[in-house]
Amino acid sequence: MTRTQYPGSEDLGRLLAGMGWTAGDQDLTGAVDAAVREFEERTGRTMLAPASDAVRAYDPPVAPDGVLELGADLAGLTSLVYQPQGASPETLTHYVDFWLLELNASQQGKPWTALRVRRRWLGPLPESLLRSILITGRWGYGATLPGDVWSAMLHRAAMLLIPQQGYVLTAGRVRTVTAGVETAWGDEPLAGLAKGWEREFEAAVGRYRR
Repeated sequence: MTRTQYPGSEDLGRLLAGMGWTAGDQDLTGAVDAAVREFEERTGRTMLAPASDAVRAYDPPVAPDGVLELGADLAGLTSLVYQPQGASPETLTHYVDFWLLELNASQQGKPWTALRVRRRWLGPLPESLLRSILITGRWGYGATLPGDVWSAMLHRAAMLLIPQQGYVLTAGRVRTVTAGVETAWGDEPLAGLAKGWEREFEAAVGRYRR
């Protein structure tokens, strides 16, 4: 299930409560922010596109195939304008003047990362043509966050709290003996859980890395 927001401290709090953990004075917001930041830094992507449009300027492509690599994810296109210095803006039409690539990206829940322009330019470009292609849209992987990414971020945040939770669980003891019954936690009582979340996070990073 896709999500419209990144995981937050409330989501992390509910996860901890469901596992019987006590949040106490732990910085839940900081843990979530760190997990989201790590995921996006390692994938090289902004996973959730901002709600508002932004404009990015590009030089016209001089490649023979007319392909312009965006160097970023485009979740939604509002307009593409061609405006050389000193000239009037010309709005180009999708499927007539240019094509977003990959062609079926939006149907597959993926962003566009390039476009092919019908018009051709020869290099080197004169200064008047530099940054003359203006693309307005929502920049990011998608308008919603994939469910597996949301879960990976949330569990990564919880994983950052494991050292303190392990101490709460064991009070720093490796084992106890009560009424002749021995309970052993080992040096890392939540290591198995941490490894599972680590595998989930690494797999998600691998799927979405640029």
